[in-house]
Amino acid sequence: MRFLAVIIFLFVTVASQGQALHSRNKKAINLYDEATQLDQFGNYYKSEKLLLEALKKDKSFDEAIVLLHQVYIKRDLFSSSESILTQSEEELEVNFKNRILLDQAYFLNADGKYEYCRDKLQLIEGSIWQVSKELFNQLKRANDFALNQIESAMEIDFEELPTPLNKFDLQYFPSISFQNELVFTVRQKIKGGDENLFVSRLLDGKWEDPVQLSTTIHTQRNEGTASISGDGKTLVFTACNRPRNHGSCDLYISYKTEDWSEPELLPLAINSTEWDSQPSLSSDGNTLYFTSLRKGGYGKQDVWYSTKTDGVWASAINLGRNVNTPYDDASPFIYYDNQTLIYASKGRLGMGGFDLYKTELSRGEWSKPINLGYPINNSFDQIGYSISFDGWAYFSSSLANGRLVLKRFRVPEQLVKPFKKVVRVVEEGNKTLSTKSITLSKGQELIESLELDSLYSFPFIKMSGLDSVSLKAEGYQVKTVLKNDLISKPVIELTPIEIGEVLLETTGNFEFGSDIVMPELTKEMDRLFEFLQTNPELQVEVRGHTDLVGTSEFNYQLSLARAQNVANYLIEIGLEKSRITYKGFGETKPKVKESDMDKSSINRRVEVVVTGYLRQ
Repeated sequence: MRFLAVIIFLFVTVASQGQALHSRNKKAINLYDEATQLDQFGNYYKSEKLLLEALKKDKSFDEAIVLLHQVYIKRDLFSSSESILTQSEEELEVNFKNRILLDQAYFLNADGKYEYCRDKLQLIEGSIWQVSKELFNQLKRANDFALNQIESAMEIDFEELPTPLNKFDLQYFPSISFQNELVFTVRQKIKGGDENLFVSRLLDGKWEDPVQLSTTIHTQRNEGTASISGDGKTLVFTACNRPRNHGSCDLYISYKTEDWSEPELLPLAINSTEWDSQPSLSSDGNTLYFTSLRKGGYGKQDVWYSTKTDGVWASAINLGRNVNTPYDDASPFIYYDNQTLIYASKGRLGMGGFDLYKTELSRGEWSKPINLGYPINNSFDQIGYSISFDGWAYFSSSLANGRLVLKRFRVPEQLVKPFKKVVRVVEEGNKTLSTKSITLSKGQELIESLELDSLYSFPFIKMSGLDSVSLKAEGYQVKTVLKNDLISKPVIELTPIEIGEVLLETTGNFEFGSDIVMPELTKEMDRLFEFLQTNPELQVEVRGHTDLVGTSEFNYQLSLARAQNVANYLIEIGLEKSRITYKGFGETKPKVKESDMDKSSINRRVEVVVTGYLRQ
């Protein structure tokens, strides 16, 4: 419970220094002293019993009343704490009463009951036993902040990841690549609590069954809290109590070819003799952010980073006081722009426990962190988040039965701008496109249509669940572009299609004097149909030809019939009639001059030619 442990610690410290107590009953004092010791060791039940006996001997024993109320709070018996205050209110001095009200306010704030917390704070007037006015003001500011956040709440829909995910007791700390590979930590209660890494992939809108990441990484010890690189080829993860570890938990790195390589312990430039965990790898793989308890920080857990140059990791550097506080700061996630950092902190104005904050890197300095607000933050701990290229935030959340499940929500654009990658779209040979109009689609579904000069920022938020898209531009072959290519390649080249370009030309596919399409030609037409389906803006014409044998009129009619049969075949297997015409050229355009019957078959042919473009 936020700050409550600090308040109780102050109480115990002062009491143990022998300060005069508000009782003259020695038996009551002895019972109280014993109860205080038991309370420090967590024996709240025995402590409660002794305090009740002490209050029977002296019902106005202020310190005993306060400690009994705190025992009830620690046991989550808030109504019993309120009953103690009601029963003893007339016996208590004002500063002791204020202390009970403040403790209760802290409890209510930590439980997310901010309005009830405000009501308790409004009852406090004057000094508070063993607590400075500044601590009172801290709680008031935090509670007012929480109430304001709820009033201006963002509209966010949280969704639990569907089957086959979330089939384990505990699954948490997700990390996602731009290929929608979700790596996360799993712990099964019935199997001794060993942590292992699992992976699932979102393919065409459906999650694959999660499997253990790799036998090269899995051991009988704990492996968890991992970060997978954007291209899915590098993994940094935490492993604890392994042989030759530098500290209790250290960071390891593995690389993927066909399988993941044997993990390498990262050097002392990154790891320390203390606890190191919760990695986040930048999209280019050259900067690693992580959480550490090492010396040299600003408080408890701090966020640190290390950069890699020519394959060598530099000594880790603390992110500084703009990010870290005297309290716990943890769970960094570096966004794909390599400038936006999302992390969790207990040391800043928030809604309780770990809140999520955003800070941005500009000219070598991190900006003042901004609370991500309600309902992303609430009274519970928010930790272990990862944001995908298409704008989904993945995280874990506890259920009433104690399970941890994976969830996600669409990140509001005012918090984190959707990731975009600027890519040049050009003609083969790095030439300028002959058109400024391009479209992105998946199948028949249009994703975006736009005008461009030579640059385009691909909107990954519109590509949720897709591994690839089709890029179309008038006058060019449709290009299937993998999401991976959109990230890793600065240029996409399109192949031009000219008016008059021959898409299909066959020779010898008709018997002498026949317009019947031979089987060999149907296979060619099937491939042509697939190409035309991929490039639906193309209009084509089928042109029939004959050899030089026979009259001109006979050859014209024969060539026309051949062209018509090919066009009809394409229409029958699905090509729209509006996209195809046919024409006969008879014997007027021979491929070769015929001197014998062996060569005459070359001229018995059809051609399919591009004649124009349909307007999309």
